[in-house]
Amino acid sequence: MPEPTDPGATRRRIPHESDRPRENRSGCLVWGAVLGVVVGGMFAAYGLKPILRHYYGEQRVAVGQTYEGDAKTIRVAGAGSERPEAFQRPAGERDDGYYVILEVTTNKTWLPAVTDFAVEFSGIDDWVEADAAFPSTNGTIPFPLAEQRTIFLRFKRPATVGAEPEYLHIADPRLRIELPE
Repeated sequence: MPEPTDPGATRRRIPHESDRPRENRSGCLVWGAVLGVVVGGMFAAYGLKPILRHYYGEQRVAVGQTYEGDAKTIRVAGAGSERPEAFQRPAGERDDGYYVILEVTTNKTWLPAVTDFAVEFSGIDDWVEADAAFPSTNGTIPFPLAEQRTIFLRFKRPATVGAEPEYLHIADPRLRIELPE
């Protein structure tokens, strides 16, 4: 067995690379964190919505076709700038609305909000939600079971020149119905 070394002997420590004092590199970490938050926020605000629409998108219904599914039958019976009799315009008020007439039959309880309906106009990024519906109660549209009901929806036409309505979007069921020209 080897004899222990002299306890009084001095040892010299060889500096190792990890023992050297590090330069202050916290600035890189801070900038990396800030850029990560900014890029992540931009992606969430602008990139995530189209990606989610692509993968969990809407079922598409061509102009003049009827959607049948989820115990519902939905058809666009008409659309245009002509105000239906269901909507009375106050005297002297300019009518800048766009109207969609839906014929709906449902065999399942369905109580959509008026804002669950939106129109996509050409040249406009955001869809325009319905601002009124007839008949509606407290912002929702009641549907009796197994009866066809005609629903009148009004949308405020955007001020953008040349913005033409292209699609009616319904939130539940997720539908995109092509509107007639």
